Amino acid sequence: MKQFLVVLACLYLAACVEKGEDKSVESKDLTENKVTLKACTKELKICPDGSGVGRNSANNCEFDACPETKPQNSAGCTDDVKQCPDGSFVSRDPLKSCAFKACQELPVMKKSEPMMCTQEVKQCPNGSHVGRDPNNNCAFSPCPKDSANLQ
Repeated sequence: MKQFLVVLACLYLAACVEKGEDKSVESKDLTENKVTLKACTKELKICPDGSGVGRNSANNCEFDACPETKPQNSAGCTDDVKQCPDGSFVSRDPLKSCAFKACQELPVMKKSEPMMCTQEVKQCPNGSHVGRDPNNNCAFSPCPKDSANLQ
């Protein structure tokens, strides 16, 4: 029985030594092929086209290069817009060599057509109140001059 235990212990030790040797070979292979990467700060550089690039750990934490072209939509035109005189925006038209679309013309109001004005009132010096006049570009109506016209 003692011989059996001694043989079993020897086999166990031999198995442990073999595994230890394999591990050292594996770790040696890993250290030879190991790529060292740096940890970089999470800063963002804003490029001229409005996009952002981060730092590259494989390039000594330098910023990646900014893209050279402007972003394009699916039609091949750049994504910029133009503001029209009425405050609206128009984009580029791919059917017209990416020229800006035409701004809509402001509707010309007829003199007889009243405007829609806000419902504000102004208190006059005599205590009466006047509203905005839709026939006078929504300016406040004039205050009455005498107290007989109090409203």
